[in-house]
Amino acid sequence: VLVLILTRKKTEGGLDIDENSLPLSRKIWVMVAFAGIGFYSGFIQAGVGFITIAALTTIAGLDLVRTNSHKVFVIGILTWIAVVVFVIYGRIVWHLSLVLALGTATGGWLGSHIAVLGGDKWIRRFLTIAVIAMAIKLLDIF
Repeated sequence: VLVLILTRKKTEGGLDIDENSLPLSRKIWVMVAFAGIGFYSGFIQAGVGFITIAALTTIAGLDLVRTNSHKVFVIGILTWIAVVVFVIYGRIVWHLSLVLALGTATGGWLGSHIAVLGGDKWIRRFLTIAVIAMAIKLLDIF
């Protein structure tokens, strides 16, 4: 994902292409990719945002601002489905969950404003830092 973020050519003025006018072949590949991403997300969830970003930028050709908005929407739906399942099985630690929800809401508000105002450049910077941090954590370097 980091290679895709760093090597992706910057576009001027927003979208590389309009997602509503994707050719049928690309729409099919996006659907196949999202089926795989959904399957992975249902089992593991870790890093699914990065995978979603990679799919939307490479297959659909969207810029990072539009990609991020789609990613947040899709992962929000996935999260609520998981919440319902965990509530049914009584697996929610409510006091920790509420603190996490507050942090997520605050980060989402701040991040969406930065994305809209700062555009591709700021998203690329944050993604680079986040992907490197996630790789360091998963590789247990520190």
